[in-house]
Amino acid sequence: MELIDNLGMGAIEKCCLVLVLVGGCTKTISECTKDSDCTNIVYPFCDAEGTYAASGGVHNVCTIVPPDCSVERCGCTPGAVTCTADVLTTCQADGKSVTSDPCALGCDVGAYRCFTFKPTNGMDGPLTASAQEPPVTLPALVNIDTTACKIRDGSTNVLVTVGSLLVSQLNAPAICAFYASSFDITDATVTGTNVLGFAAVGDITIRGTIDEAAKHRVQGNLNAGPGAVSTGDCVGVQSGGPIKTGGGGGGNATAGGDGYNGGVSVPYPSAGGLAQQNFTPVFGGCAGAPTTAGGGGALQLDSLSDVHIAGTALLAFGGQGSEGVGAGGGAGGTIIIEAPTIEIAGGIAANGGGGGANGSCTDGAFGAPATNDGVAAAGGACNGATGGAGGTATTVADRGHSTANGAGGGGSVGRILIRTSNGEFTGPGSLFSIVKTTDTLVKH
Repeated sequence: MELIDNLGMGAIEKCCLVLVLVGGCTKTISECTKDSDCTNIVYPFCDAEGTYAASGGVHNVCTIVPPDCSVERCGCTPGAVTCTADVLTTCQADGKSVTSDPCALGCDVGAYRCFTFKPTNGMDGPLTASAQEPPVTLPALVNIDTTACKIRDGSTNVLVTVGSLLVSQLNAPAICAFYASSFDITDATVTGTNVLGFAAVGDITIRGTIDEAAKHRVQGNLNAGPGAVSTGDCVGVQSGGPIKTGGGGGGNATAGGDGYNGGVSVPYPSAGGLAQQNFTPVFGGCAGAPTTAGGGGALQLDSLSDVHIAGTALLAFGGQGSEGVGAGGGAGGTIIIEAPTIEIAGGIAANGGGGGANGSCTDGAFGAPATNDGVAAAGGACNGATGGAGGTATTVADRGHSTANGAGGGGSVGRILIRTSNGEFTGPGSLFSIVKTTDTLVKH
């Protein structure tokens, strides 16, 4: 009987075994064709094909339930979760199928869940909410208003349905955070007063350009990028009279360029805005004095999977200093990307704007706007005054220069924080004019 039990045939009588061995019994040991034929609770499984080890290759044998039995054959407990080899497997309600989700930061075996991380600046709320949303592929061109926190099709002006939250920050603009299980973004033009954010449990892919640059302007029209600021120690200073005093450029990754004063014995009393060290809170580039040139915008991307930048994707240029008052240029913006893996195959640029020149000149006295390359934006020129060039990843913002009239300093280049599972990322691509800081995600 021990041999029979080892094969899972406890329901067969002992005498039958003896008769089989001597060739005198007409009954066979093939006792089942389906599980309901196996009445012994120890051996409830019918191995009709002799597939599993417990049957020893014998067909139609009742055995123990094989530990390697597939879910489709043996089922699973609805809601049961396992975490093996960095894959989270969950039994579905039908008890006959499972979903398998790879854990980019690894499996927390003890808690039967994927490890996650805590995003900066309160973006954990949108990131958590994204798990309940469908994937979102935005139209080829969208217009994003971070003040209203709305996305519209750039061709039809039709509102695009996307989950959104307004995340408040202390002493900084709020973050207009859009969330979905994944995002596929091509081109976006962004305006508004708040920082732009995207959060997804899945991938965030940017194929084209997210334009958060401060736009071209005339004197006195501050048209800053979304989330840029015009108050604080990063904003350029203007000292002295308005005619011959150039303003300091806005600061961000570095200090802004100093403004030149043509009317006093101390030529550079107008300091550029101070460099910024922290990414919490997140805000864009800072304005040049006297705040006629805004800073580039701010963007934060958070994914529990991967962020892939395929195009020349993130533009956060500083504004150009205006003529007439010799304004300092605006600083480039600020970007934060947090994901287990990050690939930058395209480009990122956040150059500072050129400073303006004081004098009775035409548009030539405007500082040049920052451009989509690594070339510094030139300062404006008028009657011997030349504004400072804007900063890039390889050059600091220049001070204004003059023999008589005021000249504004250039705006600082922007900065980016990249946080991944190991502190590394793939790239950058051919264009990367921004000052980089990297860090490691702390999983929990």
